[in-house]
Amino acid sequence: MSNLTPLKFNWKYNRIELPEIFNSRVYKRSENVFENSDYLAQANEVYCAYVYQKRVNDPLYRDIKDRLNELYNYSISLNEEMLACVECLKSAYAEIIQYNDAFFNEVRVTLKRLEKDEKIFNIKKKNYDAQFKETSRYLCCFMILQDSIEKLNDAIVEFDKTSNVNKVEQSVILLKKKIQSHADFLARRMSSIWARNLWKTIEKTKSQTVIVNLMPKLQSLVDKSKSDLNDLNAIRKGYKRYFYDEKPQSCYALCVADDEKFFALSGNDYSSSGIPPTSNKDIDAIADAIGLSLKGFTQVTLNDDTKRYATCLSSSEIYYDGRETLRKDERFASVNFIGMNYSCCERKILSKIPSTAKNISLFIRFKPCKKCLPAMVGKLNQSIESYVISEQIGYIQRFFMTKVIVKDRGYVNLNNYKVERYELNESFIVD
Repeated sequence: MSNLTPLKFNWKYNRIELPEIFNSRVYKRSENVFENSDYLAQANEVYCAYVYQKRVNDPLYRDIKDRLNELYNYSISLNEEMLACVECLKSAYAEIIQYNDAFFNEVRVTLKRLEKDEKIFNIKKKNYDAQFKETSRYLCCFMILQDSIEKLNDAIVEFDKTSNVNKVEQSVILLKKKIQSHADFLARRMSSIWARNLWKTIEKTKSQTVIVNLMPKLQSLVDKSKSDLNDLNAIRKGYKRYFYDEKPQSCYALCVADDEKFFALSGNDYSSSGIPPTSNKDIDAIADAIGLSLKGFTQVTLNDDTKRYATCLSSSEIYYDGRETLRKDERFASVNFIGMNYSCCERKILSKIPSTAKNISLFIRFKPCKKCLPAMVGKLNQSIESYVISEQIGYIQRFFMTKVIVKDRGYVNLNNYKVERYELNESFIVD
């Protein structure tokens, strides 16, 4: 047996393959670390929200408004459920990755070496047995693995009786294959869902005849989405942890500023004259795939004109400087400092919007963080509106759009004031 191979999600977006590899004993999100699944899901959600907002109150779409509402909710739900499934599968895999061939060889060698000392042998064997049982207890919440977990439990019983670890090893191999098979299914299904995107047709359709003909297609897609959602629900059935207990580090935004359109991904995608690299190939590949769906939109990357208003002290605290600082003033700073302080997608976009723009609408996956709020105060004769996908537990409507308008410049008086990083602060008036 070789070492456990990494868990792999073979995503495909606009016919571009974007594999995501996971090979860790801990599934915990780290500062400035993004995952392909985050960006792809968020890009799809934000695009749906953008088109939905354009069409839901359009008189031409009045007769299919209910179907639009349904399709919007299923579109968001499918992407959110996909992300929860990714977490579920990675969490399960993180638990078994410790059991590679080196581990099992160590068990065999150790027990063989100690077999003449019954007391120490039994202590060591008991420790291994407890480790196996703890893994089994942890994996019990993953309903999709129940058959494999039963085999693991049988193997643990045999190990307890005979000290033979072979069946435990084989059961781990089966668990890994089971997890990978679900990852393969998830990637195939979501790649297919992204490929059939009807929102592109909805965005460009203004003919009443074509709109009427959309009704059966919408209904068919809603029915298909229900089936897809049930299939995805089955992957994480019994897995209780909610995906966004820890806020993901990645974000995504679209923007319409008068007649110009932009999109941006959060993260270290450099475009500058400074020491940091001029690009991040991983984010570049995702942006290229996403950009194929966005005719007329220009990608904005981190550049010398990106501004900051605060300094990150840690992942939970920021310090307001009380003034704007341009990216070009700090382009020789460390890559980590740049990533912590300048990588938000909203401020990247705002750095490229013409000063003459009057009406600015952003469509963002998450509410602007405190690093971005000061930048989103509308200037004289300028309106900045943000549409954010929010969740509402209730009958029929689960996802809706929150309109965020920042009206208060009170941040300039916050010198030396420490605040938690990801919460909206009372110093800002936000509708």
